[in-house]
Amino acid sequence: MKIAGYLDEPESGGDKLKAPVNLRRFLHDNELIFDGIELTEQDKEWVERMLSALFWKERNSRNE
Repeated sequence: MKIAGYLDEPESGGDKLKAPVNLRRFLHDNELIFDGIELTEQDKEWVERMLSALFWKERNSRNE
């Protein structure tokens, strides 16, 4: 598994915390490939809708 890159050692750089990435912005601002297929703007819209549905319950529970 280490050859496949799943068990890479973390880079030595201390314990710096990385800032969270806005997934919606990342999705729209980057050219993306999934399993060798380049995502079109329509594909990205579908992914965004699927993620919205996935986190719908979480979002609504925060608003209550």
